[in-house]
Amino acid sequence: MKKYVLILVLTTCMFRVYSQEDRLSQLSMDELLNVNLEKTAQPIVWDQRAKSQEVINLAVMLPSSKFPGFSKELMQAAQLAMDQINASGGVLGKDLNLVLVDDAADLDLCLLQADTLIRRYGVRYIIGPTNSERVIALSKEFEEEDWYLISPSASAIEISNLNDDRVFRTAASDVLQASFATKYAIETLRRRKASLFYIDNAYGQGLAQEFKRKFEERGGQVIAEEYYSPLVDLQTYDITQKIEALISDGPDLIYLVSNHVDIELMAPKIQMPDDVIILATDAAKGEYGTVAANVLDGMIGTSSAFTTQSYFLDSYKIKYGTVPTFLESADVYDIVYLYAGAILTSAVSDESIHQSLQDFSMKGAKMDASHWSQIIELISRGKKIDFIGSTGSLDFLPNGDIQDRSIEVWELDAGDILIK
Repeated sequence: MKKYVLILVLTTCMFRVYSQEDRLSQLSMDELLNVNLEKTAQPIVWDQRAKSQEVINLAVMLPSSKFPGFSKELMQAAQLAMDQINASGGVLGKDLNLVLVDDAADLDLCLLQADTLIRRYGVRYIIGPTNSERVIALSKEFEEEDWYLISPSASAIEISNLNDDRVFRTAASDVLQASFATKYAIETLRRRKASLFYIDNAYGQGLAQEFKRKFEERGGQVIAEEYYSPLVDLQTYDITQKIEALISDGPDLIYLVSNHVDIELMAPKIQMPDDVIILATDAAKGEYGTVAANVLDGMIGTSSAFTTQSYFLDSYKIKYGTVPTFLESADVYDIVYLYAGAILTSAVSDESIHQSLQDFSMKGAKMDASHWSQIIELISRGKKIDFIGSTGSLDFLPNGDIQDRSIEVWELDAGDILIK
């Protein structure tokens, strides 16, 4: 198979939303010298099957170029769900078809790929993006088009206030994670002086500031804040001065809001006093190499609880020979079923997809993916279904948020992620 790369020239970006050029203008000279300006992504494969009128296309937008292992697992979970549904007759007599979209974890590339996907190919149903900033950008840029988005992991607080009927997410808002983290930091870890270090995007800013607000409400003190731009190349950019600023006034806790790939690159420069605890977030949960694992040993984090639903886990293992390791895989699996159920419900009831997603997630008989044939039969008779996902209840509020999600605490111990 031939491989292609899509190169985005920044000076030609014509999108209305906050673009990469705007963000570049805010960087220091040192940061600008460490920005990788050439971004690449795999092109969308729009084959004869995708063009067919006999399929319903579901686009899965993932950061494949930057996070290949993570993206592959989520793609496989989506394909598993589609294969199960198609084996039962598909949706409205049509097969579901997976269209893989690589956004390369880059805002401008995400917009460029979405422009092709939505405006050129007319795809209505998107799973992803996995990043809050990119979700927000799609909502603002494609405000006139007829499409829907369900993200498995975008958790920024700002998404709750988009006022966009097309945007949903199965990830809990960071209000929930910040509330849990601050209570855990003060009541369990007995920490009172925190420094914040976060990635400078919607996810990092929102979660860090919500943690600060709730930490101070509980009597804690935030004594320092530092951030880094998602545009800088962390293999060349030196964060030493930022780390020194974080620990100079003697915190007993560092609240770290970033993803595990970036943290791995920064790890050699993260030297903390022995009495300082690093409390990380959901995006930090992942596999770390030997160097990072040694430096970060004992790092604690919070994240949504991993699924224990046997039907999804067993089905995944039978198809791929291994069990999934990323929580978002279960979310993506559930999202395929949510779309399928909503499309069926909408066809029978003549409701909008927005209303059908709400109805299918919280009204009627409680049923999961293992009962899909029964779900089809009940919906065809005009009955409502309360779909229970592999991650638990998925009750959508009118703004696209879910009502609740269980949070767990994990620890990096000798390179392994242990649930506390």
